[in-house]
Amino acid sequence: MSDGVNYRRILIFLVVAYTPAYLMDSMIYFIGSEKALMNPIYQSLLVGRMYFPMLGVILSLFITKAEIKNGLKKYGLRIGKRFPQLLLLGISIPYLIYVIGIAYGYLAGLPIANPVENIYSTLPEEAKHLLSPSTLLAITLISTLISGISLNTLFAIGEEIGWRGLMLDELGKRFSLPIISIIIGLIWSLWHAPLIILFGYNYPTNRFLGILLYTVICIIWTYILSILKILGGSIIPAAAMHGTINAIAALMLFTIPIQRVLGMPVGLLSIISSITILIPMIVLEKAARSLQSE
Repeated sequence: MSDGVNYRRILIFLVVAYTPAYLMDSMIYFIGSEKALMNPIYQSLLVGRMYFPMLGVILSLFITKAEIKNGLKKYGLRIGKRFPQLLLLGISIPYLIYVIGIAYGYLAGLPIANPVENIYSTLPEEAKHLLSPSTLLAITLISTLISGISLNTLFAIGEEIGWRGLMLDELGKRFSLPIISIIIGLIWSLWHAPLIILFGYNYPTNRFLGILLYTVICIIWTYILSILKILGGSIIPAAAMHGTINAIAALMLFTIPIQRVLGMPVGLLSIISSITILIPMIVLEKAARSLQSE
């Protein structure tokens, strides 16, 4: 079309990303009920689900007669500019959201707990003599960092090449970043909708309210993730942020033990904390754009 957006490629991508994901969710539900995601076998299928967007990108490139390797590279599957700095920033942002959320929770008078306290109470006495709850928390934080920047990042690349790769680049030919973030955030949220409605993913109760909250947080995170992609041209820093969020989600949940729609990682508290991070990210993106135009 005249605006340069390859709408055909976007449509193919969305059909391929959505259709198998929705079919798989429905089959898991009817075979295993709403408790299915507690089963490790079904949990492993969710990892594969993260690669449906990448499959959508590949098929959209193939059907539109684009060279697949170059197309993936064009959409950000590469080492881009300022890679070490942006990778470090991408890894740091989830921990900043976590810390700021704790600070806001403390100011609001919410309960703050050591998230590994329950695990610590189940340890044998010999282990308790060697470890304190604080030490166990430090070890857990290190382990989340390692998993966040390794396996979790590899899994997140499957999604990021679609949402912050193809979608961001194509829509960026016509729309401003705030509008793009709303569009992609809504699509990203709805891609998860069957998991929330059928299985209570992230929101065991208040599921329809959960979808609304999840849409808001997907829009905010899309804005942040998109800035990471735009600044360097690579989806890998965005995938590192995405993967690290997934890695520390449980710690967020148990640090402030309140209703999920109010707390972290995907409740109201996380929305407020993420907005706090988004503001300086917008300033950073505008400053980088200003420097490039000089």
